[in-house]
Amino acid sequence: MRSLSGRFFLLTMIFVMLAEVLLFVPSVARFRESYLLARLERAQIASLVLLADDMISPELEEELLTNAGVFNVVLRRDAVRQLMLSSEIPGIISATYDLQNPSFLELIRDATLRFLDTEDRV
Repeated sequence: MRSLSGRFFLLTMIFVMLAEVLLFVPSVARFRESYLLARLERAQIASLVLLADDMISPELEEELLTNAGVFNVVLRRDAVRQLMLSSEIPGIISATYDLQNPSFLELIRDATLRFLDTEDRV
């Protein structure tokens, strides 16, 4: 890599990899945000079943939670939080996320930390 063409090739590779990182990381952050928002939407739809009919069977409750991909559904209306659906949580909750007004840097940080984390967490 002592020749000019070798140095130019190495410099080009570095800039290409840097550009890939600068494109990949925000894409992963946005994908994770849309994934979490989709789970929130499914959980909200599951909670609407209870608003229509206050009593459901435990089997239906378990099926709603499984289909939504969540463990608990808490509905917040008029500044009051109400536990609508619940199940056993398999472990301690390692992190919580507020998706109302996330900053771009928070999304990138959270996605990167989750991407690098090897443990299976709730």
